[in-house]
Amino acid sequence: GVTMWEIVSRGKSPYPGVHNHELLDLLSSGLRLKPPEDCDQKLYEVMYSCWSSDPNLRPNFRDLVGTLEHLLSELPVLEACQEALYI
Repeated sequence: GVTMWEIVSRGKSPYPGVHNHELLDLLSSGLRLKPPEDCDQKLYEVMYSCWSSDPNLRPNFRDLVGTLEHLLSELPVLEACQEALYI
């Protein structure tokens, strides 16, 4: 989830100014990353599902691949001369 967030945010630091020893307490208290700018809501929901406090509720890689492939298939087809931001 965090790796997807870093890609979509174009390399931003996920928790700027937070020291590693503070991060566990913040995450345990429910802190989650906000959606990156221009992030599709469905993609953010996939990221967010990876951050469940219960590891058994997090998707496995096979599920992630299927979900991401489905999201990709929903994107409109672009003409060769069109430009779009799919993030």
